[in-house]
Amino acid sequence: MPDWHRRSVLATGTALVTGSVLVAGASGEEEQQPDENDGDEPDENGSDEPDENLELEVDAPEAVPYEEEADPTEDAADFDIEVTNRGPETTEVEVSLEIGPIDEPVFLELEAGECDTAHYGVMSRDLGVGEHDWTVTANDETETGTLTVYEEEQDC
Repeated sequence: MPDWHRRSVLATGTALVTGSVLVAGASGEEEQQPDENDGDEPDENGSDEPDENLELEVDAPEAVPYEEEADPTEDAADFDIEVTNRGPETTEVEVSLEIGPIDEPVFLELEAGECDTAHYGVMSRDLGVGEHDWTVTANDETETGTLTVYEEEQDC
């Protein structure tokens, strides 16, 4: 059974990440053929296409009520992002959630067959009433959706 880890981010302009954080290197090379030092080596089939062994699954709400004063541990719109490495080698993954003014990356290192979950809590007051498109990326894998923040009717 894979080793499960949990990362948490409270997306209100600051990030709280539990566990270890890794920084992934990026290549600035624009050549057609990969350079020995750019980390973008072709796979065993000779292709440098995105890794098809990475699986992304996002569990996100469709709608949440607008709350000006809320408890972040109870009233956040919860995004659970599970990333699985189905490949034979360890890989570094940059996971990010973009919604409204929020763009909070988390870095994961996944061994072969391992999965990990990043948890983001987004406060409705940071978004405002309305529809908000979101995008989750994990390296080259992407999922999108819409979160609706609605005003609750007051009982008199």
